Amino acid sequence: MGAAAAAAIPAITKMAESSDPFASVQATNVLAQLGGGAVPALISLLKFPDGNVRMNAASALGTMGTEAAPAVQALITALGDGQAFVRAQAAVALGSIGSLAKDAVPALITALSDASASVRANAAEALGEMGGAAAAAIPALKVATSDPDINVQDQATNSLGLVQP
Repeated sequence: MGAAAAAAIPAITKMAESSDPFASVQATNVLAQLGGGAVPALISLLKFPDGNVRMNAASALGTMGTEAAPAVQALITALGDGQAFVRAQAAVALGSIGSLAKDAVPALITALSDASASVRANAAEALGEMGGAAAAAIPALKVATSDPDINVQDQATNSLGLVQP
C-alpha cells in the first residue's frame, strides 16, 4: 500500500461509519481492497455501535482471506455480537482466514449451538475451511449433522469430510 492510500484510511473509515448503508458497504469494500494495512481500521469498525457497520466490516475482512489474520481475535469477539447477522459474517470471515484462525475453533464450536441457523451453518462451514486445524470440532460437527435446519446439516456434513484426517 502506498503512502497516499495509507493516508486515506482514516477518511475511508469515517465513510464506513455512515448511516447510509450503501456508503458504508462501499467504504468497507475499499478498505478491504487496500489490503493488510487497512485491517486495523476494519477491526475498529467491528466495535462500532451500528450493527450494519459491524457486519460490513466482518464481510470486508471475509474477502481478504489470510491477509485478515490479524483480525482473528476481534472476529472471535464478534461471534458474540448481539446481532445474528454480525455473528454470521464473523464466522464467514474466520473461515476465509482458514487454518490461521485456528484459535477460533472453540468459539466456532460454541456458535454451532447459536439460536440463528445462519450462524450455525456459517460456523460449520468455517470449521471445514480450517481443515485439520479444526479437528477438535469433529464431535460438535457430528452433532450438527442432526440440526433441525437442513443447511446446517449440509454444512456440518461437508465440513466433517474436510476436517477429518
